[in-house]
This record gives sequence, C-alpha cells and structure tokens, in this order.
Amino acid sequence: MQFFNVLSTILAAIGLAMATPLPASELVARNVTTALDDYPATCNNEKLDTGKMWLAWAHIHDHIGHPCALPAGDGTAQFAHEGGVFVSGRRWGNVNQVDCGDVAQAVWDITAGCGSRGGSKGATAGPNTIVVHVASHWV
Repeated sequence: MQFFNVLSTILAAIGLAMATPLPASELVARNVTTALDDYPATCNNEKLDTGKMWLAWAHIHDHIGHPCALPAGDGTAQFAHEGGVFVSGRRWGNVNQVDCGDVAQAVWDITAGCGSRGGSKGATAGPNTIVVHVASHWV
C-alpha cells in the first residue's frame, strides 16, 4: 500500500512539472462560453475580398436604427452578401434582434482587425447577443 502512495506522489510531481499553462487568449479561443461578458473577435483563415467586405458593411450600416433580427427557428440570419463575402448572424444566448448599427460595428471590427481572413464577433457585450460572421459562405 505504501508503494502505491509513493508511486502516485512521484507521478503527480512529474505531471505538475510537465504541465504548461495556456495563455488567457488561447483559453478564450477554446471556450468562449467562459467569457460571459463578451464574444470576442475571432479571425478565420479565409481569403476574402476586403473591398467586398466593406461593401457588405456599408449595406448593413445603411440600416442603423433598425433591428437586425433573427427569424424563429434555428436562430440564424443572413444580413448581407457581396460577391464572395457573406455576413450572417447566429443567436448567442437569449436574443432575437439587435440594432443593425451593432451588427455593422461588428463587421467593421472584423474587417479592420482580421482583414481578408474574415471572422466572427459578438454584436453587443453580454451573454445574450448575435454573433456576426464574415465568411465565404452563410454560417
């Protein structure tokens, strides 16, 4: 019995010595549900036309003050399509709409921060938002 206590102590010490902590940014990227105050911008690895991304942003920006809503059902919406750039949204929590200005700001942040790679970002802070996706397909 004492042998197993010694063995488990040695294995635990080896495990702790070899453990490597993950950087906070990687933890958020692996599990965004841990950050209930925000859905941060996450870049993809696409090759989108940034000119078309800005045109999609302008189309949504024209509707500031109006609701960008998610239809009943699966909680997804298609906000804009320009060439090979698709801007869509998905429900994150308990929300059915946000102001289109918030969606436009998310598209701006993705385009300015990620460039042609596209990406996703919460339209508003908080656990209930619409996650905006800029990609080469509807999400």
